[in-house]
Amino acid sequence: VTIDDPPTFEALGGWLHDGADRLVAAVAEVGAETPTSTWTPDRRAGFWTRRLTHETVVHRADAAFATCRPYDVDADLAADGISEGLGLVAVFAR
Repeated sequence: VTIDDPPTFEALGGWLHDGADRLVAAVAEVGAETPTSTWTPDRRAGFWTRRLTHETVVHRADAAFATCRPYDVDADLAADGISEGLGLVAVFAR
């Protein structure tokens, strides 16, 4: 996967969607269980889809709250985000 030059503001939404599509395609191509580089004990390619899903949720919520707009998160996704966050705390506590 390569990193292109940042887009104009008007093209930012499409650029972000394209990046997400490229991540999903790359993980699907190699398989979620394939070993890869991460900064956690979870060294599987699937780590990145989970990590970036939760990263996106947090920043999307931040943008919504900053603009006084409502933002709902699916309960299962929120629970998994909490689980992942606690797991990362354990990694950084070592």
